Amino acid sequence: MWTSRTLANYLDFLAAEIRQKRLSLGLDATDKALVLCDAASVHGAGALAMVRKNFEREANAVLIHGGYACDDRVIIPGGWGAAGAPNDAWHQVFHSLRRGYMRCVVGSAGSTKLRKAMQDLSIAIDGNQKVLSVQSSLRADCFALTQIQKYQEGKLLLWAWVSRGLVTLEQVAELRFAGDIEQAKSFFKATPGELTKILKLDEVPDLDLAEREARVDEASRTSLAGEVNRSWVVQDTWA
Repeated sequence: MWTSRTLANYLDFLAAEIRQKRLSLGLDATDKALVLCDAASVHGAGALAMVRKNFEREANAVLIHGGYACDDRVIIPGGWGAAGAPNDAWHQVFHSLRRGYMRCVVGSAGSTKLRKAMQDLSIAIDGNQKVLSVQSSLRADCFALTQIQKYQEGKLLLWAWVSRGLVTLEQVAELRFAGDIEQAKSFFKATPGELTKILKLDEVPDLDLAEREARVDEASRTSLAGEVNRSWVVQDTWA
């Protein structure tokens, strides 16, 4: 259940993530952030609306959610991610990538080098393989998001914005290819099986978490110019 404690922990995490992104781009707290969340309908809950609104003001960020009855912002309905948002474009790729990672971990990957014999698999009472630990599941998320970000210098992410009509091909050409439209078209052209290498793994990949943890730690300890430092005190009032 999403409670005040859950929300406070989430907003602390989100503040560090926003700070880390600004640091990597050479920005400061005066540059507004847009946060795209997948399956985050909880942001439309009225009980904690004021807390989220205060966070948006202090973090100079916009959280995509259902909107507030107390302001004039456009109210975005639930399920918006399935109706043209950029994250919807790579949603299935994300799940395919994390599923491929998890299959490697539990020994049910397509590679015979990784596949375990039936008697060595951990089977649940319903006949399916037992689910992964929370730690392994989070590692699968990390792997999937990293691959989407790095694949062919951001091809999947750029395609997501272009295919949903949020960015034009001309804008991408200007940004990445010195205005060359044909080069931009060639960049987005898909070839059969091009994702196979990252979808069907032959070994459990090294996630290089030490470097990531160092960046997150730096972001947690660093304050940007103009940033608001706050402590959340939120209390649940419902039974």
